[in-house]
This record gives sequence, C-alpha cells and structure tokens, in this order.
Amino acid sequence: MLGGRVIASYDGEEGSWSGSLEVSAGQETGRITVQFVTHEGEPVHVEEEEDHYMEVDVSDESIATFTHAAPRDYGGQLRGVAAGSTGIVFKLMHGEAGAGHPDFVTEPISATVNP
Repeated sequence: MLGGRVIASYDGEEGSWSGSLEVSAGQETGRITVQFVTHEGEPVHVEEEEDHYMEVDVSDESIATFTHAAPRDYGGQLRGVAAGSTGIVFKLMHGEAGAGHPDFVTEPISATVNP
C-alpha cells in the first residue's frame, strides 16, 4: 500500500503479482506498507513479541534500494538509484532478526526506476 491505496498484490497460490512498483532515479516513494494475508484473504496479525519481521531483497541494488522505516516494521521506502528494472522479494521471517527463517516468501515483483 502506498498513500492508503493498494499498488500491488501477490497471489500466493498462483505465485504471481498484479501491479508493480515505480520510482524515478534519485527519488523515494512515500511509505510503502506491506500486509501479509492468509489464503482466505485475512490479514496476518503479527505481534512484535512473536519474533516475526520482514526482510526485503532487491535483486540489483545499483538500480533500487528498499529502506525499512524501523526494525520489525512492515513498511519502508523504495529509492531509485539508476534507470532500469529489478526484482524485489518480500519475506515474512520468524526467529531472531538476521538469523531467522522465512515463513513466507513472494516471487519477485518488478520495480522500475525511471530516468
């Protein structure tokens, strides 16, 4: 979600995205909030004390980067570094931050950086 509206959604059963991410080189998006949902479409409510957190992997950080707003936060900003396209993977992690295991991993979503 960006600015209160859904800009992309992931179908875990199909392993596919609808929508994409876009930013200009040298610019940042507003806060992007990631909401993980169950197969029934219900939001996954994760409490901080449950040792869950989100990791974000950007395939090519020479094109774009993703910065978390705060530790254990499910949001952040996409920054355009250079024009091009790259993939971004979102992971719902469980365990000690930095040493946990993924409970859920998306396929990469396309992120385009415009000149």
